[in-house]
Amino acid sequence: MTFDGRDATPSGSEQDAREWLVDSLHRDWLDISRRISHGEDERTELTRGVDLKQIGAALRAFANSSGGVLVLGVEDSGLGVHWIEVAAQRGYEPMRHRGRVYVRRGRASVEPSPSQLQELLNRFGYVFTEEQIVASAGLRHIDTARFDEFMGRLGIETRVRRV
Repeated sequence: MTFDGRDATPSGSEQDAREWLVDSLHRDWLDISRRISHGEDERTELTRGVDLKQIGAALRAFANSSGGVLVLGVEDSGLGVHWIEVAAQRGYEPMRHRGRVYVRRGRASVEPSPSQLQELLNRFGYVFTEEQIVASAGLRHIDTARFDEFMGRLGIETRVRRV
């Protein structure tokens, strides 16, 4: 059997294509079975039912992290009915669910801390420099005359203490 260069689908006879598909599905099912038996982790989430709130957060968390697999319909017997593979997303900014950013931390989909969010935004190339903390900066580093001028243009009177 030969592949078309992308290793995604075989080229050749219809029988070769069927064999490739069966082999591919078998590998996928073995991976999902392994994930179910090992339980949840940073790249796997198992759900019994379909809770759209939980699923949305998990899908965005996987996309904003290293990717992962959401297995739906996992019963006590370990049977998973469906699964969704999510690749790590690298767009303009992190994906959001209901206006919030989520990442994977261990077995959970959580909102990142402010520093983790800044790191995530930096990784996506979406940098908010005005929100970055510069630990060594203090009031003595502020040009109060320029600050007063800027605020005055906005119509805001300032009472900055001169250092």
